[in-house]
Amino acid sequence: MKVEILLDSINPFNGIRLTTFALEYPQNIHQQVLTHRVFSRNSMSLRAMSFERVAELPIAEKTWTLEKKGMSGELANEDVAEYADRIVEYMRSQVINSCQSLQALGIHHQDINDYLRPFLNIQVVLSSTEWDNWFNLRLADNAKPDIYKLALAMKEAMEESKPEKVYQHIPCT
Repeated sequence: MKVEILLDSINPFNGIRLTTFALEYPQNIHQQVLTHRVFSRNSMSLRAMSFERVAELPIAEKTWTLEKKGMSGELANEDVAEYADRIVEYMRSQVINSCQSLQALGIHHQDINDYLRPFLNIQVVLSSTEWDNWFNLRLADNAKPDIYKLALAMKEAMEESKPEKVYQHIPCT
């Protein structure tokens, strides 16, 4: 998981803070980011990448929780988490083998890469002036651990950042 502020600015006319992040996080939490409509965002496309390149991307880090009633589980111990990681590595290798078979049939990489998506991180550029709801929901005790880690890293980055007064908010990567 990576969190970097590209530009943090204050509008000199109304005092509103606009923060733009470059983020990398597990694909499996991306839908939770998308539910926040106050964010302007753009994300990487696997469609433009070759299957070989996508297959070499590292597996997204996962925080494992144990099954229990309700929306959130308790964190798995280190032994269970390591074993779960090995199972996912095996699953990914099986998916890669199947994708290679699809490639041998002549199937385009834009179709094949979709099957590797659950194992990957996604890179996102995200901007907003509204952060309270995001932090209230995603830093709650019952938040999914991976989204909690992302929100916490973003909050810490914003707290350390010193927004500058600018007339144009144009983040550069």
